[in-house]
Amino acid sequence: MGEIIVNGEVRRIDRPVVLSEFLENFGVGTKWVLVERNGEVVFREHYGSVTVVPGDRLEIATPMAGG
Repeated sequence: MGEIIVNGEVRRIDRPVVLSEFLENFGVGTKWVLVERNGEVVFREHYGSVTVVPGDRLEIATPMAGG
């Protein structure tokens, strides 16, 4: 259907998809992840209502533990 940019890389999507579903399919889940869509932060409580569509730019970050 179209392309999106995820962390600077082109990805294809077959259809518009709810962000929470996209994150699960991307392998990061929704609990410990920060998302920016088209330059704006998406708050976790909106992951189930925001739809990713062709042309979107996502930045996805996961916190890392360290010492």
